[in-house]
Amino acid sequence: MEHEVKERIPWIPVAVVTIVVGFAHIMWTMMQPGGGVAAWYSIGIVGGMLYFMPLPYVALLVLAAISKTKLFGDVKPSIFTYIYSCLTPLAFSGVYDAVFVPASYWADRYLSSLSMELEPWFFAPEPEIAEQILTGGVPIPWAEWLPSILWWWTIFSLWAFFFISLGTIMRRHWVDVEKVPFPQTVVAHEIVKMAEKDKEGAASIKWISAGMSVGLAFSLVLFMILLFPWFPDVLGWRVNTCTCSGATFITTDSPFINVVALTTFQKNPLYPAILYLAPVNILFNIWFWSIVVIILTQVAYALGYYTAATTVGGCGRGYCGEASVFTNPPFLWAVFGDLGVALGIFFTYWILNRGYFRDTVIAAIGKGSLAEAEKDEAIPYRIAYATLLASFVLILVAFMAASLSILPALMLFFATLFYGFLWTRMWGLTGYMSPTGFYTAVAFMKPIWPHPPEPRTMEWTVAMGFVVMPASNVAYEGWGHPLLAMISNYRLASLTGTSPRNVLKVTVFSAVLAPLLAMLSLIIGSYAFGLTRLQGAGMGTWGPTDRFTPEFTENWPARTTWWPNMLLGFVVAFLLNYLHARYVWFPFNAIGFLLGTDMWSVVPAVWQAALIAWVLKTLTLRIGGSKTYEAFGRPVAAGFLIGFAIMCFVGGAVGIVRFFFPF
Repeated sequence: MEHEVKERIPWIPVAVVTIVVGFAHIMWTMMQPGGGVAAWYSIGIVGGMLYFMPLPYVALLVLAAISKTKLFGDVKPSIFTYIYSCLTPLAFSGVYDAVFVPASYWADRYLSSLSMELEPWFFAPEPEIAEQILTGGVPIPWAEWLPSILWWWTIFSLWAFFFISLGTIMRRHWVDVEKVPFPQTVVAHEIVKMAEKDKEGAASIKWISAGMSVGLAFSLVLFMILLFPWFPDVLGWRVNTCTCSGATFITTDSPFINVVALTTFQKNPLYPAILYLAPVNILFNIWFWSIVVIILTQVAYALGYYTAATTVGGCGRGYCGEASVFTNPPFLWAVFGDLGVALGIFFTYWILNRGYFRDTVIAAIGKGSLAEAEKDEAIPYRIAYATLLASFVLILVAFMAASLSILPALMLFFATLFYGFLWTRMWGLTGYMSPTGFYTAVAFMKPIWPHPPEPRTMEWTVAMGFVVMPASNVAYEGWGHPLLAMISNYRLASLTGTSPRNVLKVTVFSAVLAPLLAMLSLIIGSYAFGLTRLQGAGMGTWGPTDRFTPEFTENWPARTTWWPNMLLGFVVAFLLNYLHARYVWFPFNAIGFLLGTDMWSVVPAVWQAALIAWVLKTLTLRIGGSKTYEAFGRPVAAGFLIGFAIMCFVGGAVGIVRFFFPF
């Protein structure tokens, strides 16, 4: 370990990659054509809640090619790890949707007449200044923008320090003890293996190349369909396709319209390719419990519930008020899963693993038996806990400066921790990120405000806007992303033998710079071209004040009494976790159960992809065993994902060309 700690970080290439990509990410997506094209040609994140990041794979593939040419000698595995580690924290700013939080508050200034009254002045500049980003063409008044830039940079950076510290404390348990797979990080490691000289590296190239050929072929056809209207729609992508997931949604004239919990058919091979890398037991639980949800919901429909579901199709059965089969009685699946089961997983994890965290606390105060183990950590536990505590206090101070009193600030902090932990846990085990609190996170504020205050206050508006979006919606939008990035980076470091301390330094560097670079890029790009011309991500089209209104929050997390369903979900998750930990033979686990019952998993038909992945992986293991999976199955799946990532990059580059030279 000692030689790893002393290894020098190549700071110049790391800094160049971080700054260039951090600045270019968001504008790359913004310059893509509209009509959903940006959903597949962002270099930050594509595939919806898969959280699939094309650029790290493309960058590592280039490194592998350079290594093979011997142009700069052998490229060490640690170099791959550092590049991956600086790119993962940047991904949140390259998203395909209008969810970059600072931009939504900037838009609030010119979209909402209540913005100046109900939001702190430093969230965004005056309306006449904020409105300049729509058309640009004038000099940037940096003095007017500076308070907002500093505020958002501060809050994002504090959360980065908190979650990176937490990830550092959890590293040994997740990476060394549990060996959480992180499927999408495994793909990065397959690329690293391609650069190795041994037989394993040669075999990896063979099977990864085979998978890449298939991935490139599929994504090339998709590229032609999306960009050229004359190309035949052989994938059925232009008709009834959900923009972010690629699933085909059911229409009201479909023969399946009366199967009320069936919302989409998942045709995107990106989903089963990633899920193939997840544990078999979890895959079984996903599809099994989703089928149970569909059957139980159909029984309720036969008894007179969910009748409005047949009047809408597709995602409307998940999101559309009275027609939703997930937010209405009797089951309230969104409350049951997104709140109850998720809370059960969260609390049982800490209860079952309390001994580990107790030992780290004891080690932090200079006692206990972790002295040897601590030598392999990125930093001593005392520094990690000190940073964790300091960032926690400063986050509360920042929230209180933004008008929140201590109780809403604490509740907002817990909600952010809760969802950040769940996202990382789910993504680490399956490659799919769930749940989201877009409709359910308001439950965390209900003990404080059972009903919206009259008149509406700044504190309530800020609390609701924060808890629904940056705290809970999706990791690539707000504050939970650094935990996911940190532990996945530690996972790759363990596979490549890279110093965790160096990986920590690179991750902190990138995570702290990421929000600043994204904001500067968005402001400069908006003033240069205007948001009305930058259609790729639809930013600047909505703001939290007029979106998360008293009427919105009054109806969520459900339009009826919801706490019994939440409690039931909690109890079920607790029992599943306990039984799964107690009895090795017990087939059900809470992680798969959540993805099987969660609205944000059932609606895009993740269960169908899980079923395909389960069949393929089970056959692989039954026929050839784990050696065949490692030598053949995993490289082929990884190759498909890499091929898909290459076309994301190529398609996005073509989109940039089209922005400047339309064709």
